[in-house]
Amino acid sequence: MDRPLRDHDYFETSDDWIFCVIGDVHPPGRVFSFLKYIPGEGPWRYSGKTYRRVIGIYSVEELLRTMELIRTTRPEYLYYDETVSETITAPPASSIRRALYPAAAARRILNDGPSSVLESIAAELIITLSENSGVSPSRFGVTGSLLLGNHHEESDIDLLVYGQEEFWRVMDVIDSLSRSGALRLFRDLTVDDWVSRASRKYPLLGLEDIRALSRRVMNKGFYRGRKFSIYGVRQSPIHRYGEVTYHPIGSVRGVFEVKSKLEAGFTPAIYLVEENEYGVDRIVTYDMMLACMFRPGDIVEASGKLEYAVRRGGESWRQLLVGSFRNAGKEYIKLLRPSGYS
Repeated sequence: MDRPLRDHDYFETSDDWIFCVIGDVHPPGRVFSFLKYIPGEGPWRYSGKTYRRVIGIYSVEELLRTMELIRTTRPEYLYYDETVSETITAPPASSIRRALYPAAAARRILNDGPSSVLESIAAELIITLSENSGVSPSRFGVTGSLLLGNHHEESDIDLLVYGQEEFWRVMDVIDSLSRSGALRLFRDLTVDDWVSRASRKYPLLGLEDIRALSRRVMNKGFYRGRKFSIYGVRQSPIHRYGEVTYHPIGSVRGVFEVKSKLEAGFTPAIYLVEENEYGVDRIVTYDMMLACMFRPGDIVEASGKLEYAVRRGGESWRQLLVGSFRNAGKEYIKLLRPSGYS
């Protein structure tokens, strides 16, 4: 590998399985990830083979289902992580045949020229965002099917922006471009498939609650008729593996006021909140459906796994993890009152 694997990178194992990397904190010799494609009948082609997708809507239930497939066929790809007391998909680095890097793929599309209609639209979107935000094209990446080169006519454009400041500058531009009509955001549309997927993920939320969330989606939209999404990748990991351990306390539901969204466009998405009766000062989620959704001053209700986090050296905090394995389908974040509403 040219460098350590980072969030949203992909890799291919020696048995032709394709994984997407989750986050930037990994155990020595392992890579936290989720299985996305395996050889089989499907519309995706990679390295001369056809592939089928094994994960659909990126829900906890889907992840658990793919983990059962791994458990019965490649159990060595699972890893018991003592820092969170959970078994997680983390293939050994020795099993990786090839790594794929989003920034390198974006450079190829921009420098060598696009080889498909989708790549052409992606290149145009990157240039538009770069020119309007002042963020260098070198800070962008393409992930998903564009990274793998297995996209088809219905594929989405999945972009990355490296760095916190750069990401939010691009998000500001996305907002202004949507207001000028240069692109359209999900928040300004009725996107039935987003509502349908969110309803399946969060069955405890009513339809109006889901629609209220859909009107907050600011990192997904349409450009030249193609769906796109934009996520951030942190400049550096939030901590080293093993530096922080997370101790489960129980499941709680509470009301929180959001203080900061600066870490909410990355994996995991983190919302700092005003400390409440549970002592929680942050809500954490690996579900990118909830990324970039809430802003300072919002009042939200959240149900999740209460954790006591301890950093080596003494610092500690309490956080609410939304989207835990143990409470699949029972956790959520709901907007109760938007900021500025009285």
